[in-house]
Amino acid sequence: MGIFLAIMIQWLGQTYFKLWYLPSDIQILGIPVFTVISWFPPTIIYAAFFPRDRKWYKIAGYILLFAAGSAAVQYVMTILDMWVNLRWNSWYTLILAILAHMLITVYILTRRHEVHELT
Repeated sequence: MGIFLAIMIQWLGQTYFKLWYLPSDIQILGIPVFTVISWFPPTIIYAAFFPRDRKWYKIAGYILLFAAGSAAVQYVMTILDMWVNLRWNSWYTLILAILAHMLITVYILTRRHEVHELT
C-alpha cells in the first residue's frame, strides 16, 4: 500500500500536475526514485506503532503527528533546495499527508485481523 501510494503521489504531483520538482533525485518515468524509497521506513514505523485500541482521538493524533512530520521534512527539503515548489507549499503537503495517512489507516484497520492471525 505504502509504495503504491508514494509512486502515485509523486508521479501525479511531479509529472502529471507539475506541482513540484525534486532536482537532485534520480528520475525513472518521472518518478523520483529515492524519494519513493524513503517512504518505506516511515510507513513501516507508522504501521508498527499504530495505536492498538481504536480510540478515535489516538488515531487522529497519530495521523496528525505523522502528517506534520511529512510536512516538516518537505519544508526542510525546500529550504535545502532539494525540493522545488512550482505550484505547491508545505501547507498543501500537510493536507495531502493527512489524507494519505487516513488511507493507510483504513488499510491497517481493515487488515489488522490478518496481521494478528500471523503472529
